[in-house]
Amino acid sequence: MLFFNKIKFKAETGDMCDYVYNPKEHPHIVINTSCEHITQKQYEIWLDKIDTDTWIVLQSNNFTGHKEHINCSDSLKDFKWKSKLNRVWYEGTLELPKYDRYMLIGRK
Repeated sequence: MLFFNKIKFKAETGDMCDYVYNPKEHPHIVINTSCEHITQKQYEIWLDKIDTDTWIVLQSNNFTGHKEHINCSDSLKDFKWKSKLNRVWYEGTLELPKYDRYMLIGRK
């Protein structure tokens, strides 16, 4: 584990649908910057595993031209609907030449 100004940081790599969150190490924030790479069902399974009071940072896009983008969102509104966050503290769209990138920060 790394410490940044006494803040504990732990990165995990693996199948997010199989990951079991350790109740003793309750994460304060969970980040997923590639929501377009998993099916909606996998996305919902993963989101359901995250505790209600956890901060969540999510990113997706509308770039359907990439073969691995299997769950793109048509708009920020569509991405918000798919993500089902109860409280959104930040939402934004980054307009790029070929596609739009969406970001949500909030809690379930």
